Amino acid sequence: MWSVGCILYELAHRKPLFYGESEIGQIFKIFKCLGTPSEKLWQGSTELPEMKMTFPKWSVNGNENLVKLCSNF
Repeated sequence: MWSVGCILYELAHRKPLFYGESEIGQIFKIFKCLGTPSEKLWQGSTELPEMKMTFPKWSVNGNENLVKLCSNF
């Protein structure tokens, strides 16, 4: 569902929802907007193979940020 939502946004606005120069840049933009996943919010997230404990920890109200991001267009 996540991918479909991002694709539909890009089709409607003709630009990516989260643009990054690299994979890590893109994931950090997502984390800045929606918050870094934690065990409390997403059980098992720390066990994912590419999830690093050294990633910056952003704690935000992700839904509120996403609504602001999408309503600017």
